[in-house]
Amino acid sequence: IAECSPALIKPERVTSVREALLSPSEVLPADECIGRVLAAATVGCPPAVPIVVSGERIGADAVACFGYYGIETCAVVKEM
Repeated sequence: IAECSPALIKPERVTSVREALLSPSEVLPADECIGRVLAAATVGCPPAVPIVVSGERIGADAVACFGYYGIETCAVVKEM
């Protein structure tokens, strides 16, 4: 029996996709990104569907999904 992917709660929208993509960003290990705002979409293949969209806050549930799909790093908006 195949293991199911972790449940994902709808992430909080913090900024627009455009603002997130154009903001200064940094790449961090996924497990250090809880509470941060995603700058650039990170997808696992399969399913190649973003777990969190640019401008949304990364939650612990999203980090669990990143781990399930082998995503090790995320580009997040730099904190000022």
